[in-house]
Amino acid sequence: MHMTIVKRAVAFALAASMNSYPLPSSAAESNTANIAVRDGCLNQWMFDGVWRVRATAFARHVVGGQQTGWDVTEQWRNGTDQTLAPGTGTFALSQQLEFQKGDKTGALDSTTGTLSQQDVDYHDFPPSAQYTHVQVFLTTNVDPNDKPAAVIVAFDAAKLSQVANRPHFSVSPPNYRIKFACTPSELAHATAQGGSQEVAAHEGCLNTWISDGMWRVQVVKLSPDLDTSSNQQLGWAVTENWTNSTKRSMTPNDSFVLDQQLVLSNGDTISSSNSTVTTLTAQKLDYRAFAPGSSYTHVQLFRNSQETYDAANKPVKLLLLFDVKALANATNGPKYSPPTPNIRIKLECPN
Repeated sequence: MHMTIVKRAVAFALAASMNSYPLPSSAAESNTANIAVRDGCLNQWMFDGVWRVRATAFARHVVGGQQTGWDVTEQWRNGTDQTLAPGTGTFALSQQLEFQKGDKTGALDSTTGTLSQQDVDYHDFPPSAQYTHVQVFLTTNVDPNDKPAAVIVAFDAAKLSQVANRPHFSVSPPNYRIKFACTPSELAHATAQGGSQEVAAHEGCLNTWISDGMWRVQVVKLSPDLDTSSNQQLGWAVTENWTNSTKRSMTPNDSFVLDQQLVLSNGDTISSSNSTVTTLTAQKLDYRAFAPGSSYTHVQLFRNSQETYDAANKPVKLLLLFDVKALANATNGPKYSPPTPNIRIKLECPN
């Protein structure tokens, strides 16, 4: 997580050293000029074996009362069992925006567009995590009547195929063209194309003890994480009770805990590793030694990059993730109850 923050900061600093006007096409840009794609429609989930992506809206990008380009709202979901970022993990190329008159503009054609794509390219997605991203495309001499017709989301599949320890695309091509003027029923492959909607997990409700054979966990409270000086909401705080169910002393880290995810009502997730503050909070639990049968009350913070929080987009689930493969391969490690060590707590039940 810390390395991702450093890489993102370096990339942003390099881009910020340029001006904000359209730039010459990059190598990634030229690679997407005539790339093979699979077609989809607005609001249709597309899947390539790694990423589930859908575009939900487009709008004018306005600065100082003047339109300078277009915004495309996208939702991304990790459909694998690994934590990945689209740019560093699967070699995302520059997104392209196609117009009704046939022209194209690339995300990496401007500094603003580049910074915008870096928001999703360097975003770490734990398994099943979802993130809503707004991609900015700047254009010169904007014609407000020449509206966007489609967005192209593309990857360097050849480069990814050379990396053995990452999940690979299951279809060819893995690239999407999402059209804005069609509905999914107009395409033969209209149904959602696979991918994990939710990881397998032991499920329960608020105030209910849930066990995976290693840990018994209970969520007792969800509350806003407030700045004490301004009373402004910084995120969410989840109060959890953990009990060691084994006959050995261990830490959650010994059981290959990966991540906690807070799932919002729109499907987006906030990871416990999303900021330095929340990561340090998680480490207080992850590296705490539990004697057999002992318990501990932990308050996990969750913060995202938003300055304000939508009161209607409330947390609805908490997901506790473990490294299933590592647990299976650890001959002397703790054992969990099949089929999964993961735990999902529904925050809206019981009523």
